[in-house]
Amino acid sequence: VFQTMIVLEPAAATPDPSWSLHQMDSLLADAVGGHKLDLELQLDERDDGRLVGRLIYDRDLFEPAGARRFAAHFGEICAAVAGEPDARAAAVPMLTEPERRRQLVEWNATAVERPAGSVAELVAARAAERPEAIAVIEGETTVDYPELGRRAAAVAGSLREAGVGAGDVVALLARPSVDLVVGALGIVGAGAAHLLLDPALPADRLDAVLRDAGVRATLGEGLTLSEGPAPRAGGAGLEGACAVQYADPAAAEPLGVVVGGAAVVNVAAALAEAVELGAEGAALMVGPSVYRAPAIALWMPLLAGTMVVAAPAEDDGAAVGALIGSAGVDFLAAPPGAWETLIGTGLRPSRSLRGLIFGEELPIAVVDAARARCRVLWSAYGPATGPGACTLGRVEGEEMPTAGWPIANTRAYVLDRDGRPASVGVDGELLVAGESLVAGFVGRPELSAETFFDDPFAAGTCCRTGDLAAWLPDGRLRLRPR
Repeated sequence: VFQTMIVLEPAAATPDPSWSLHQMDSLLADAVGGHKLDLELQLDERDDGRLVGRLIYDRDLFEPAGARRFAAHFGEICAAVAGEPDARAAAVPMLTEPERRRQLVEWNATAVERPAGSVAELVAARAAERPEAIAVIEGETTVDYPELGRRAAAVAGSLREAGVGAGDVVALLARPSVDLVVGALGIVGAGAAHLLLDPALPADRLDAVLRDAGVRATLGEGLTLSEGPAPRAGGAGLEGACAVQYADPAAAEPLGVVVGGAAVVNVAAALAEAVELGAEGAALMVGPSVYRAPAIALWMPLLAGTMVVAAPAEDDGAAVGALIGSAGVDFLAAPPGAWETLIGTGLRPSRSLRGLIFGEELPIAVVDAARARCRVLWSAYGPATGPGACTLGRVEGEEMPTAGWPIANTRAYVLDRDGRPASVGVDGELLVAGESLVAGFVGRPELSAETFFDDPFAAGTCCRTGDLAAWLPDGRLRLRPR
Protein backbone atom coordinates (compact mmCIF):
# COMPACT_ATOMS: atom_id res chain seq x y z
CA VAL A 1 0.00 0.00 0.00
CA PHE A 2 1.37 3.44 -0.92
CA GLN A 3 0.06 7.00 -1.06
CA THR A 4 2.64 8.77 -3.26
CA MET A 5 4.11 7.98 -6.65
CA ILE A 6 6.58 9.47 -9.14
CA VAL A 7 6.10 8.53 -12.77
CA LEU A 8 8.83 9.25 -15.35
CA GLU A 9 7.82 8.80 -18.99
CA PRO A 10 10.69 8.57 -21.50
CA ALA A 11 10.68 10.73 -24.57
CA ALA A 12 7.95 9.53 -26.90
CA ALA A 13 8.53 8.74 -30.52
CA THR A 14 7.18 11.21 -33.06
CA PRO A 15 3.49 10.34 -33.45
CA ASP A 16 1.92 9.44 -36.73
CA PRO A 17 0.88 12.66 -38.55
CA SER A 18 -2.62 11.30 -38.84
CA TRP A 19 -3.06 11.32 -35.03
CA SER A 20 -4.86 14.20 -33.34
CA LEU A 21 -3.73 14.91 -29.70
CA HIS A 22 -5.46 17.33 -27.30
CA GLN A 23 -4.81 18.23 -23.64
CA MET A 24 -7.68 17.03 -21.46
CA ASP A 25 -9.42 19.93 -19.76
CA SER A 26 -8.96 20.03 -15.94
CA LEU A 27 -12.72 20.35 -15.40
CA LEU A 28 -13.21 17.16 -17.36
CA ALA A 29 -10.56 15.50 -15.20
CA ASP A 30 -12.61 16.39 -12.13
CA ALA A 31 -15.73 15.02 -13.75
CA VAL A 32 -14.26 11.60 -14.54
CA GLY A 33 -13.35 10.89 -10.93
CA GLY A 34 -10.92 11.76 -8.11
CA HIS A 35 -7.32 10.65 -7.94
CA LYS A 36 -6.57 7.43 -6.09
CA LEU A 37 -3.33 8.63 -4.47
CA ASP A 38 -2.55 11.39 -2.00
CA LEU A 39 0.21 12.77 -4.20
CA GLU A 40 1.51 11.89 -7.66
CA LEU A 41 4.25 13.57 -9.67
CA GLN A 42 4.13 12.80 -13.39
CA LEU A 43 7.21 13.71 -15.44
CA ASP A 44 7.59 13.54 -19.20
CA GLU A 45 11.02 13.62 -20.85
CA ARG A 46 11.13 15.65 -24.05
CA ASP A 47 13.34 15.17 -27.08
CA ASP A 48 15.45 18.22 -26.14
CA GLY A 49 16.27 16.80 -22.67
CA ARG A 50 13.77 18.88 -20.73
CA LEU A 51 11.41 17.43 -18.15
CA VAL A 52 7.81 18.62 -18.14
CA GLY A 53 5.57 17.53 -15.31
CA ARG A 54 2.35 17.84 -13.44
CA LEU A 55 1.55 17.41 -9.74
CA ILE A 56 -1.70 15.71 -8.86
CA TYR A 57 -2.80 15.93 -5.22
CA ASP A 58 -5.71 15.13 -2.95
CA ARG A 59 -7.43 18.43 -2.16
CA ASP A 60 -8.78 16.99 1.09
CA LEU A 61 -5.18 16.72 2.33
CA PHE A 62 -3.30 19.55 0.63
CA GLU A 63 -4.00 23.23 0.04
CA PRO A 64 -3.30 24.58 -3.46
CA ALA A 65 -0.61 26.90 -2.04
CA GLY A 66 1.12 23.94 -0.38
CA ALA A 67 1.06 21.96 -3.61
CA ARG A 68 2.58 24.89 -5.49
CA ARG A 69 5.35 25.12 -2.88
CA PHE A 70 6.04 21.41 -3.28
CA ALA A 71 6.35 21.80 -7.04
CA ALA A 72 8.61 24.85 -6.69
CA HIS A 73 10.85 23.02 -4.20
CA PHE A 74 11.14 20.04 -6.52
CA GLY A 75 12.25 22.41 -9.26
CA GLU A 76 14.87 23.95 -6.95
CA ILE A 77 16.22 20.51 -6.06
CA CYS A 78 16.41 19.43 -9.70
CA ALA A 79 18.23 22.62 -10.69
CA ALA A 80 20.72 22.27 -7.83
CA VAL A 81 21.45 18.61 -8.59
CA ALA A 82 21.87 19.33 -12.28
CA GLY A 83 24.36 22.08 -11.46
CA GLU A 84 26.32 19.99 -8.92
CA PRO A 85 25.69 16.26 -9.46
CA ASP A 86 28.15 15.18 -6.75
CA ALA A 87 26.56 17.26 -3.95
CA ARG A 88 25.32 15.52 -0.81
CA ALA A 89 21.55 15.17 -0.80
CA ALA A 90 21.37 16.89 2.60
CA ALA A 91 23.28 19.87 1.19
CA VAL A 92 20.91 20.47 -1.71
CA PRO A 93 18.87 23.67 -1.11
CA MET A 94 15.12 23.38 -1.34
CA LEU A 95 13.72 26.84 -0.56
CA THR A 96 13.43 29.33 -3.34
CA GLU A 97 15.28 32.61 -2.78
CA PRO A 98 12.03 34.58 -2.24
CA GLU A 99 10.95 32.02 0.39
CA ARG A 100 14.28 32.20 2.16
CA ARG A 101 14.15 35.99 2.23
CA ARG A 102 10.56 35.94 3.48
CA GLN A 103 11.43 33.70 6.43
CA LEU A 104 14.76 35.20 7.42
CA VAL A 105 14.15 38.86 6.66
CA GLU A 106 10.54 39.86 6.05
CA TRP A 107 8.89 37.86 8.85
CA ASN A 108 11.68 38.99 11.19
CA ALA A 109 11.50 42.69 10.31
CA THR A 110 10.57 43.63 13.88
CA ALA A 111 13.16 46.29 14.75
CA VAL A 112 11.89 49.29 16.74
CA GLU A 113 13.68 51.83 18.93
CA ARG A 114 13.32 51.72 22.68
CA PRO A 115 13.94 54.65 25.05
CA ALA A 116 17.27 54.61 26.84
CA GLY A 117 17.39 54.11 30.60
CA SER A 118 17.10 51.47 33.28
CA VAL A 119 13.81 49.94 34.35
CA ALA A 120 13.76 52.17 37.45
CA GLU A 121 14.45 55.30 35.38
CA LEU A 122 11.73 54.47 32.85
CA VAL A 123 9.16 53.84 35.61
CA ALA A 124 10.12 57.18 37.19
CA ALA A 125 9.68 58.92 33.83
CA ARG A 126 6.25 57.37 33.42
CA ALA A 127 5.32 58.45 36.96
CA ALA A 128 6.38 62.03 36.22
CA GLU A 129 3.85 62.15 33.37
CA ARG A 130 0.93 61.38 35.74
CA PRO A 131 1.97 62.21 39.32
CA GLU A 132 -1.60 62.09 40.59
CA ALA A 133 -2.33 58.61 39.21
CA ILE A 134 -2.77 55.52 41.35
CA ALA A 135 0.09 53.05 40.79
CA VAL A 136 -0.92 50.06 42.96
CA ILE A 137 -4.04 48.83 44.71
CA GLU A 138 -4.13 46.11 47.35
CA GLY A 139 -7.51 45.65 48.98
CA GLU A 140 -8.43 49.01 50.49
CA THR A 141 -4.85 50.33 50.19
CA THR A 142 -3.96 52.60 47.29
CA VAL A 143 -0.51 53.96 46.49
CA ASP A 144 0.02 56.77 44.00
CA TYR A 145 3.18 57.24 41.96
CA PRO A 146 4.84 59.81 44.26
CA GLU A 147 4.36 57.53 47.28
CA LEU A 148 5.57 54.50 45.32
CA GLY A 149 8.69 56.43 44.34
CA ARG A 150 9.42 57.53 47.92
CA ARG A 151 8.98 54.06 49.38
CA ALA A 152 11.05 52.41 46.65
CA ALA A 153 13.82 55.00 47.13
CA ALA A 154 13.90 54.15 50.85
CA VAL A 155 14.33 50.47 50.03
CA ALA A 156 17.08 51.26 47.52
CA GLY A 157 18.86 53.39 50.13
CA SER A 158 18.76 50.60 52.70
CA LEU A 159 20.16 48.15 50.19
CA ARG A 160 23.01 50.48 49.23
CA GLU A 161 23.86 50.99 52.91
CA ALA A 162 24.10 47.21 53.22
CA GLY A 163 26.62 47.15 50.37
CA VAL A 164 24.20 45.93 47.68
CA GLY A 165 24.81 47.17 44.15
CA ALA A 166 25.31 46.15 40.53
CA GLY A 167 26.03 42.46 40.06
CA ASP A 168 24.19 41.46 43.24
CA VAL A 169 20.97 39.47 43.57
CA VAL A 170 18.34 40.41 46.14
CA ALA A 171 15.55 37.95 46.90
CA LEU A 172 12.09 39.37 47.56
CA LEU A 173 9.74 37.00 49.37
CA ALA A 174 6.29 38.49 49.01
CA ARG A 175 2.86 37.59 47.75
CA PRO A 176 1.28 39.88 45.13
CA SER A 177 1.02 43.12 47.11
CA VAL A 178 2.09 46.73 47.43
CA ASP A 179 5.23 45.49 49.19
CA LEU A 180 6.14 43.35 46.19
CA VAL A 181 5.91 46.32 43.81
CA VAL A 182 7.77 48.66 46.20
CA GLY A 183 10.46 46.07 46.91
CA ALA A 184 11.07 45.16 43.27
CA LEU A 185 11.32 48.81 42.26
CA GLY A 186 13.68 49.50 45.17
CA ILE A 187 15.94 46.58 44.23
CA VAL A 188 16.37 47.65 40.62
CA GLY A 189 16.75 51.25 41.85
CA ALA A 190 19.78 50.09 43.84
CA GLY A 191 21.23 48.60 40.64
CA ALA A 192 20.75 44.97 41.75
CA ALA A 193 18.77 42.13 40.21
CA HIS A 194 15.54 41.01 41.90
CA LEU A 195 14.54 37.41 42.51
CA LEU A 196 10.80 37.25 43.24
CA LEU A 197 9.76 34.19 45.23
CA ASP A 198 6.55 32.90 46.77
CA PRO A 199 7.01 32.93 50.56
CA ALA A 200 4.77 29.84 50.71
CA LEU A 201 7.45 27.67 49.09
CA PRO A 202 8.83 24.93 51.37
CA ALA A 203 11.79 26.16 53.41
CA ASP A 204 14.22 23.68 51.91
CA ARG A 205 13.27 24.72 48.38
CA LEU A 206 13.62 28.40 49.21
CA ASP A 207 17.04 27.77 50.69
CA ALA A 208 18.14 25.80 47.61
CA VAL A 209 17.08 28.61 45.25
CA LEU A 210 18.66 31.34 47.40
CA ARG A 211 21.96 29.46 47.42
CA ASP A 212 21.83 28.62 43.73
CA ALA A 213 21.23 32.28 42.85
CA GLY A 214 23.97 33.50 45.19
CA VAL A 215 21.61 35.94 46.89
CA ARG A 216 23.38 38.85 48.62
CA ALA A 217 20.37 40.02 50.64
CA THR A 218 16.74 39.11 51.26
CA LEU A 219 13.68 41.28 51.69
CA GLY A 220 11.03 39.44 53.68
CA GLU A 221 7.67 40.27 55.23
CA GLY A 222 7.24 44.01 55.63
CA LEU A 223 10.34 44.46 53.42
CA THR A 224 12.62 43.61 56.33
CA LEU A 225 16.21 43.25 55.16
CA SER A 226 18.44 40.30 56.04
CA GLU A 227 21.64 38.82 54.68
CA GLY A 228 21.49 36.08 52.10
CA PRO A 229 23.83 33.19 51.40
CA ALA A 230 27.32 34.03 50.18
CA PRO A 231 27.03 35.65 46.74
CA ARG A 232 28.77 34.18 43.73
CA ALA A 233 32.31 35.45 43.31
CA GLY A 234 32.25 38.81 41.60
CA GLY A 235 28.59 38.41 40.68
CA ALA A 236 29.71 36.47 37.60
CA GLY A 237 27.34 36.98 34.66
CA LEU A 238 25.10 39.37 36.57
CA GLU A 239 26.43 42.73 35.41
CA GLY A 240 23.52 44.73 34.00
CA ALA A 241 20.98 42.20 35.24
CA CYS A 242 17.51 43.32 36.23
CA ALA A 243 16.09 39.98 37.33
CA VAL A 244 16.92 36.40 38.15
CA GLN A 245 14.02 34.01 37.76
CA TYR A 246 13.29 30.31 38.12
CA ALA A 247 10.56 28.69 36.04
CA ASP A 248 10.22 25.94 38.66
CA PRO A 249 11.77 26.96 41.99
CA ALA A 250 10.39 23.80 43.62
CA ALA A 251 12.43 21.52 41.33
CA ALA A 252 14.99 19.20 42.89
CA GLU A 253 17.69 20.98 40.88
CA PRO A 254 16.50 24.56 40.34
CA LEU A 255 17.60 26.20 37.10
CA GLY A 256 17.68 29.99 37.05
CA VAL A 257 18.18 32.50 34.27
CA VAL A 258 19.61 36.02 34.30
CA VAL A 259 17.44 38.66 32.63
CA GLY A 260 19.01 41.94 31.53
CA GLY A 261 17.27 45.27 31.82
CA ALA A 262 17.05 45.70 28.04
CA ALA A 263 15.22 42.37 27.70
CA VAL A 264 12.73 43.31 30.44
CA VAL A 265 12.03 46.67 28.80
CA ASN A 266 11.66 45.17 25.33
CA VAL A 267 9.30 42.36 26.34
CA ALA A 268 7.21 44.65 28.53
CA ALA A 269 6.95 47.39 25.91
CA ALA A 270 6.33 45.03 22.98
CA LEU A 271 3.46 43.25 24.70
CA ALA A 272 1.96 46.45 26.08
CA GLU A 273 1.91 47.99 22.62
CA ALA A 274 0.42 44.89 21.02
CA VAL A 275 -2.40 44.45 23.54
CA GLU A 276 -2.93 48.24 23.80
CA LEU A 277 -2.22 48.46 27.50
CA GLY A 278 -2.23 52.08 28.59
CA ALA A 279 -2.81 54.63 31.31
CA GLU A 280 -6.57 54.17 31.42
CA GLY A 281 -6.60 50.50 32.34
CA ALA A 282 -5.92 48.29 35.36
CA ALA A 283 -3.93 45.06 35.28
CA LEU A 284 -4.39 42.23 37.76
CA MET A 285 -1.19 40.82 39.30
CA VAL A 286 -1.39 37.14 40.30
CA GLY A 287 1.31 35.08 41.98
CA PRO A 288 2.16 32.47 39.31
CA SER A 289 2.61 35.22 36.72
CA VAL A 290 4.77 37.60 38.71
CA TYR A 291 7.13 34.87 39.95
CA ARG A 292 7.40 33.18 36.53
CA ALA A 293 7.64 36.29 34.35
CA PRO A 294 7.92 39.63 36.18
CA ALA A 295 8.60 41.36 32.86
CA ILE A 296 4.98 40.59 31.93
CA ALA A 297 3.06 40.63 35.22
CA LEU A 298 4.88 43.50 36.95
CA TRP A 299 6.96 45.67 34.65
CA MET A 300 4.64 45.65 31.64
CA PRO A 301 1.83 47.55 33.43
CA LEU A 302 4.21 49.82 35.35
CA LEU A 303 6.14 50.82 32.24
CA ALA A 304 2.84 51.38 30.40
CA GLY A 305 1.46 53.56 33.19
CA THR A 306 -1.28 51.02 33.94
CA MET A 307 -2.59 50.66 37.49
CA VAL A 308 -1.56 47.37 39.13
CA VAL A 309 -4.17 45.56 41.21
CA ALA A 310 -2.87 42.83 43.52
CA ALA A 311 -4.99 39.69 43.45
CA PRO A 312 -6.21 38.53 46.89
CA ALA A 313 -5.48 34.90 45.98
CA GLU A 314 -4.67 33.20 42.71
CA ASP A 315 -6.80 30.17 43.64
CA ASP A 316 -10.08 32.07 44.07
CA GLY A 317 -11.59 32.82 40.69
CA ALA A 318 -14.77 34.23 42.20
CA ALA A 319 -12.82 36.82 44.22
CA VAL A 320 -10.79 37.74 41.14
CA GLY A 321 -14.01 38.11 39.18
CA ALA A 322 -15.33 40.49 41.82
CA LEU A 323 -12.18 42.62 41.47
CA ILE A 324 -12.72 42.87 37.74
CA GLY A 325 -15.99 44.61 38.50
CA SER A 326 -15.10 46.65 41.59
CA ALA A 327 -11.53 47.74 40.81
CA GLY A 328 -12.00 48.23 37.09
CA VAL A 329 -9.53 45.47 36.16
CA ASP A 330 -9.53 45.03 32.40
CA PHE A 331 -6.34 43.03 31.82
CA LEU A 332 -5.05 39.71 33.14
CA ALA A 333 -1.85 37.94 32.07
CA ALA A 334 -1.20 34.45 33.41
CA PRO A 335 0.27 31.09 32.41
CA PRO A 336 -2.12 28.25 31.53
CA GLY A 337 -2.02 26.70 35.02
CA ALA A 338 -3.14 29.94 36.66
CA TRP A 339 -5.93 30.43 34.11
CA GLU A 340 -7.11 26.87 34.73
CA THR A 341 -7.15 27.41 38.50
CA LEU A 342 -9.03 30.70 38.27
CA ILE A 343 -11.60 29.28 35.86
CA GLY A 344 -12.04 26.18 38.01
CA THR A 345 -12.70 28.30 41.10
CA GLY A 346 -15.37 30.54 39.69
CA LEU A 347 -13.96 33.10 37.24
CA ARG A 348 -16.93 34.19 35.15
CA PRO A 349 -16.99 35.63 31.62
CA SER A 350 -16.43 39.39 31.41
CA ARG A 351 -17.22 41.79 28.59
CA SER A 352 -14.42 44.13 29.66
CA LEU A 353 -11.56 41.72 30.38
CA ARG A 354 -8.64 41.42 27.98
CA GLY A 355 -6.50 38.36 28.59
CA LEU A 356 -3.02 37.10 27.82
CA ILE A 357 -2.08 33.44 28.21
CA PHE A 358 1.64 32.76 28.01
CA GLY A 359 4.11 29.94 28.42
CA GLU A 360 5.85 27.09 26.64
CA GLU A 361 2.70 25.06 26.09
CA LEU A 362 -0.79 26.39 25.41
CA PRO A 363 -3.33 23.57 25.98
CA ILE A 364 -6.29 23.98 23.65
CA ALA A 365 -8.89 23.28 26.35
CA VAL A 366 -7.45 25.96 28.65
CA VAL A 367 -7.13 28.48 25.82
CA ASP A 368 -10.76 27.88 24.82
CA ALA A 369 -11.95 28.31 28.42
CA ALA A 370 -9.92 31.51 28.85
CA ARG A 371 -11.17 32.90 25.56
CA ALA A 372 -14.77 32.31 26.67
CA ARG A 373 -14.13 34.57 29.69
CA CYS A 374 -12.45 37.46 27.87
CA ARG A 375 -13.49 40.12 25.44
CA VAL A 376 -10.27 39.40 23.60
CA LEU A 377 -7.46 36.94 24.29
CA TRP A 378 -3.84 36.89 23.15
CA SER A 379 -1.50 33.93 23.33
CA ALA A 380 2.24 34.35 23.79
CA TYR A 381 4.97 31.74 23.52
CA GLY A 382 7.99 31.98 25.77
CA PRO A 383 10.42 29.20 26.62
CA ALA A 384 11.40 28.54 30.22
CA THR A 385 14.81 29.96 29.32
CA GLY A 386 13.28 33.32 28.40
CA PRO A 387 11.98 36.44 30.15
CA GLY A 388 8.39 35.48 29.46
CA ALA A 389 7.48 35.89 25.79
CA CYS A 390 9.10 36.11 22.38
CA THR A 391 6.06 35.67 20.11
CA LEU A 392 2.48 36.90 20.33
CA GLY A 393 -0.78 36.34 18.49
CA ARG A 394 -4.45 37.09 18.95
CA VAL A 395 -6.71 34.07 19.47
CA GLU A 396 -9.44 34.35 16.88
CA GLY A 397 -12.79 32.54 16.59
CA GLU A 398 -12.61 28.77 16.67
CA GLU A 399 -9.06 28.70 15.35
CA MET A 400 -6.48 26.51 17.07
CA PRO A 401 -4.12 28.83 18.98
CA THR A 402 -0.70 29.43 17.48
CA ALA A 403 2.48 30.95 18.86
CA GLY A 404 1.78 34.05 16.79
CA TRP A 405 4.45 36.29 15.29
CA PRO A 406 7.83 37.38 16.73
CA ILE A 407 7.37 40.42 18.98
CA ALA A 408 9.31 43.67 18.47
CA ASN A 409 13.10 43.37 18.25
CA THR A 410 12.82 39.58 18.16
CA ARG A 411 13.65 37.11 15.41
CA ALA A 412 12.54 33.50 15.02
CA TYR A 413 14.00 30.71 12.91
CA VAL A 414 12.72 27.22 12.17
CA LEU A 415 15.64 25.04 11.06
CA ASP A 416 15.91 21.51 9.72
CA ARG A 417 18.35 18.94 11.09
CA ASP A 418 21.13 20.41 8.93
CA GLY A 419 20.62 23.92 10.29
CA ARG A 420 18.87 25.30 7.20
CA PRO A 421 15.53 27.15 7.13
CA ALA A 422 12.69 24.62 6.93
CA SER A 423 9.88 25.02 4.44
CA VAL A 424 6.53 26.51 5.45
CA GLY A 425 4.45 23.83 7.14
CA VAL A 426 7.44 21.63 7.97
CA ASP A 427 8.42 21.10 11.61
CA GLY A 428 11.93 22.08 12.66
CA GLU A 429 13.94 23.30 15.63
CA LEU A 430 12.72 26.68 16.88
CA LEU A 431 15.41 29.26 17.60
CA VAL A 432 14.82 32.82 18.79
CA ALA A 433 17.16 35.80 18.62
CA GLY A 434 17.21 39.50 19.40
CA GLU A 435 16.45 41.53 22.50
CA SER A 436 13.92 39.17 24.10
CA LEU A 437 16.52 36.72 25.38
CA VAL A 438 17.95 36.14 28.83
CA ALA A 439 21.67 36.69 29.35
CA GLY A 440 22.30 33.07 30.36
CA PHE A 441 21.86 30.52 33.13
CA VAL A 442 22.78 31.25 36.72
CA GLY A 443 26.16 29.71 37.51
CA ARG A 444 26.13 27.33 34.52
CA PRO A 445 28.52 28.67 31.86
CA GLU A 446 28.70 25.36 29.97
CA LEU A 447 24.92 25.13 29.61
CA SER A 448 24.79 28.81 28.62
CA ALA A 449 27.38 28.16 25.88
CA GLU A 450 25.31 25.25 24.54
CA THR A 451 22.06 27.21 24.54
CA PHE A 452 23.16 30.69 23.45
CA PHE A 453 25.36 31.31 20.42
CA ASP A 454 25.95 33.75 17.58
CA ASP A 455 22.95 34.28 15.33
CA PRO A 456 23.73 32.41 12.07
CA PHE A 457 21.66 34.79 9.94
CA ALA A 458 22.06 38.24 11.52
CA ALA A 459 24.08 40.15 14.08
CA GLY A 460 23.31 39.24 17.68
CA THR A 461 22.69 36.23 19.90
CA CYS A 462 20.49 33.22 19.22
CA CYS A 463 18.87 30.79 21.67
CA ARG A 464 17.84 27.16 21.33
CA THR A 465 14.33 26.83 22.77
CA GLY A 466 14.16 23.04 22.78
CA ASP A 467 10.81 23.21 20.98
CA LEU A 468 9.70 22.15 17.51
CA ALA A 469 7.64 24.51 15.38
CA ALA A 470 6.59 25.24 11.82
CA TRP A 471 5.89 28.42 9.91
CA LEU A 472 2.36 29.02 8.69
CA PRO A 473 1.90 30.76 5.31
CA ASP A 474 1.08 34.11 6.97
CA GLY A 475 4.26 34.21 9.09
CA ARG A 476 2.80 32.86 12.33
CA LEU A 477 4.42 29.99 14.19
CA ARG A 478 2.68 26.74 15.05
CA LEU A 479 4.21 24.79 17.94
CA ARG A 480 4.31 21.00 17.95
CA PRO A 481 2.70 19.79 21.20
CA ARG A 482 5.18 18.26 23.64
